[in-house]
Amino acid sequence: MTSSSMLRLADRPVMRGRLHLAAVLAVIPVGVIVIVASSGARAVTAVAIYLGSLVVSFGASAAYHRGDWSEGARNWMQRLDHAAIHLLIAGTYVPLGLVALPTGWGVPLVAAVGCGAVFGVIRALVAPHRMRRIGYALYPILGWAAVAVAPALWRHLTTAEVVLIVVGGVLYTAGFPILVRQSPDPWPRVFGYHEIWHTFTVLAASAHFVAVVLITT
Repeated sequence: MTSSSMLRLADRPVMRGRLHLAAVLAVIPVGVIVIVASSGARAVTAVAIYLGSLVVSFGASAAYHRGDWSEGARNWMQRLDHAAIHLLIAGTYVPLGLVALPTGWGVPLVAAVGCGAVFGVIRALVAPHRMRRIGYALYPILGWAAVAVAPALWRHLTTAEVVLIVVGGVLYTAGFPILVRQSPDPWPRVFGYHEIWHTFTVLAASAHFVAVVLITT
């Protein structure tokens, strides 16, 4: 491992990656309960896909930020971390599209977001330094794709489910500029800007998790 890599590891905030690690450890046992409680084969499948994307995304983030990686391995872990975000976005749409909405609305929505996510994953893995702005823009574009079917959502979901979905989206969106600007950075040695971003993502994912539970059980 190079000295520059060691320096970066030494400079990481104490809490870097710990929030996502805790989220993964919490969601696995709770997720099993939700799968068992889900109503019907389609709901079980949708929840399993969603939970898989959640574990992969937060797990990749925790591994990337907590691991003592070599320079080359760290580069690839960062690519996996960014690619997994697209998987989580697409995975979150699966219970919405396959369970909550009628087929005519839900399947096209999941297909469209899935295609966008595939592009995002490929870009993150193969050419992470190309089309960077497109990559950044793709997160909110895919995340808010549900706006295109807002009337159907309002008809087929309860008020609580809609509110939770919107709250989750707002939290993801509100936290992203903090990551991009790297500010505020309150306690760089313990809890910095990246930890604030991770806090937003955990809260957002929690809101969506509850929405998925309400939709599928």
